[in-house]
Formats: sequence, C-alpha cells, structure tokens
Amino acid sequence: MRENMIVVESCVDRTLVVYTPTVNKTWLKKGQKLYVDRDAMEQAYYEPSTEYLFRQGLLTTDDRTFLEDVGLMEAGADTPIVVKLDENKLKRMIGPMPLSEFKTEVKKLTPAQIEELGDYAIEHYTDLKNDRVDMLSQLMGKDILKTISNIKAAKED
Repeated sequence: MRENMIVVESCVDRTLVVYTPTVNKTWLKKGQKLYVDRDAMEQAYYEPSTEYLFRQGLLTTDDRTFLEDVGLMEAGADTPIVVKLDENKLKRMIGPMPLSEFKTEVKKLTPAQIEELGDYAIEHYTDLKNDRVDMLSQLMGKDILKTISNIKAAKED
C-alpha cells in the first residue's frame, strides 16, 4: 500500500493546504506528516501554489526520488536545495550557533523561512543572542526588539 507513497511534512506552524485535482491535503501544524501518493504529488507540484510551498521550505519530504524528479535536489547530491528548518536548527540558530556560521546559514533560507526564524526568535526571546537581533530585524523588515517589548508588555497586563 505505501510503496508509492511519500511522507510530506509541514515545516511551519500554520495551516497549509494543497488542493489540486490530484491531491487534497491539509497540514494543521508544524511537524505534521501526511502520506501522499508520489505520482499525484508530482502532478500537484507543478501547480504554482504547491511548488511555492516546497520551494519556500514550508512543506518538505525526505523522499530523494521525488525531490530529484521535481528539481529540488541535484542527482547524487547529499542535501536538497531548500534547507529544512526544524526545531533543533531554529534553536541553534538563535542561540549557540557561531555568528559567522549564522550569517552563512541565513543566506540559504527562503523569505518564508526567514520569517519563520524571526517568529521563532520572538517567541523564544530569552534564548535570542543580541548579535542576531539587528540582522534578523533587517532581514524581516520589522523591529524584533520592539515586538518583544510589546509581547512582554501584553503579558504584564
């Protein structure tokens, strides 16, 4: 039954929907994994909205065949073109990752992933290193410190 199925995972804490003639799936939360027929997903991938979800790193799969077939991984490569942002990577990026490595890694992220990283940094502001605040604020186009102070003020009320 699952020989032609792939596992597609949501990488963001938002509801994501793939609604095409071949696939009708909804991911409700980050980390949710759904089985999808590989052939149907390949057909759905060529719908602009579905392609966007994968190219921006909002949906991902570990299925190398699928990734190679749709151009998200070079044949014989070890890693996909789009970086997978999981909880551990987010936590490491806002805290213990050396700044030089952070600057290199953040360049690999898509705009949607930068937004996800910024939101994570705001939610986990106690772990956020100061040397990342200005860079993230600039990348996101919003003042992270002001957002954090607004959250703190709202919690105090």
